[in-house]
Amino acid sequence: MASRQSPEEIVQTRQVSVGAVLEGRADLRFYHYKHLAVLSDGSTEPERLARLMAAVEHLDAYGWELVTLSPSTDARRLIAVLRRRG
Repeated sequence: MASRQSPEEIVQTRQVSVGAVLEGRADLRFYHYKHLAVLSDGSTEPERLARLMAAVEHLDAYGWELVTLSPSTDARRLIAVLRRRG
């Protein structure tokens, strides 16, 4: 299993990995910004989108909504930008 993303790291980078979200390794309780980027992992193309959307669905239950989805600059990852509701 990959290492846990610390709350400080998530706040500093304003991003979290899809693996950290899906495996329960991301603590967003202290994340005070309104927007958050979720980065896909290096999985295969069909799985990459499926895992990213699963993370978006998971975070939706905690008050986050999808704003946009786009490829990274090197096109090897997908990035979902979410906004906290309320």
